[in-house]
Amino acid sequence: MIAEEFTADNVRLVAQAIAGHARGLARRPVLAVGYDTRFLSDYFARAVCEVLAGNGCRSVLSDRAVPTCAVSRAVVAKRLPLGVMITASHNPALYNGIKVKEAYGGSATTETVASIERRLGRGPVRRVPFDEAVRAGLIRTAGFMPAFLKGIASFIDLAAIRRRPVRVLVDSMHGAGGRVIERLLAGGRCRVETRRAEPDPLFGGEAPEPIPSHLLALSRAVRDRRAAVGLATDRDADRLGIIGPGGMWLNPGQVLCVLL
Repeated sequence: MIAEEFTADNVRLVAQAIAGHARGLARRPVLAVGYDTRFLSDYFARAVCEVLAGNGCRSVLSDRAVPTCAVSRAVVAKRLPLGVMITASHNPALYNGIKVKEAYGGSATTETVASIERRLGRGPVRRVPFDEAVRAGLIRTAGFMPAFLKGIASFIDLAAIRRRPVRVLVDSMHGAGGRVIERLLAGGRCRVETRRAEPDPLFGGEAPEPIPSHLLALSRAVRDRRAAVGLATDRDADRLGIIGPGGMWLNPGQVLCVLL
């Protein structure tokens, strides 16, 4: 919980351990660092970068709140050893956390987690103030979204979707998904309308988890407006809830059958 277990000091403690692990992967490692739209996520991301700099690691910090998948894409596209994402995913507003991404873009392995845990509290936390680290070339900001969107377009036929005269309703649940789906499908006959696209640290009063009980309004909108589909993303936009025609919730098994 923010201000209890999840504090700046504890974030720096974990960042120190991550830096130690990263130094075991490369002599001068570069890490991608991103954050979602939770309260102070951007501040905690900067704190991570400061500690990485204090340990001789360079970091590429996202220039805005992004989906966790955008950090994964940045790691893969730039061939980096690790990525760090500040997010508590679909958990309530009072929480925040840290996700670590491997070189292949996926979640940290059991071995990586154990390596980081072993380093917790082993020595003092070393850090370089943010502006000083930027001047020294240890931190730089970059846009993660162009590569992320290009990656999606490389394996989905977006043009085919854009040609369809259908209505798509999106619920971003005040998270990092924002208007990403709108951007992907813009420029065709497909009409995309997004609700709750603006950041809100309190998520409008409910947990940002795309499950049926949280998507009743989206379900009704899909039914009443005769939309082809409703799509909902969680806080860091790595979970997807899907509402089918008529407002019917599609569970993961049904979605997998459609995809296959």
